[in-house]
Amino acid sequence: NYIGKVSGLEGASVEDFAVSQSLLAEGEDLYVAMQKFQPTYTVKLGTLARDGLSMKGDAATNEKFWQEWVPNQMQKLDALLKGDKFTYSGKTVGELYLWSMLHQMKLCRPGLFEQTPQLELFYGRLEKDPKVQKVVSGSSSFGELQ
Repeated sequence: NYIGKVSGLEGASVEDFAVSQSLLAEGEDLYVAMQKFQPTYTVKLGTLARDGLSMKGDAATNEKFWQEWVPNQMQKLDALLKGDKFTYSGKTVGELYLWSMLHQMKLCRPGLFEQTPQLELFYGRLEKDPKVQKVVSGSSSFGELQ
């Protein structure tokens, strides 16, 4: 991963690098699932997605997503944690990207981590990080997130 390499966030070992890459993939899986099942301000449930081909699910499918698929994914992530970190540093590009996907999900469902205490610790640790706060507060060079 180029960004991980140039930023020094690729992991302290080959094992951490592999975990970080796996977390990038899991973050992508969560993103794709959210695009498919979670309504947005531009694509409501039951409407055609922007690709013009796929249909965003209905309310029952959305609820099944949150009640069945999401908890299963959260449990798997929780099991991989060592305390509140996936890797030695706890700040690889994969961990940061996964956190950003979890953050979006938590905005949709505040009780996201009710059954995954270690994942909640992971989320909380990065949420308090000053550099993460700079981004989510809108104080970074990217400006306010919408």
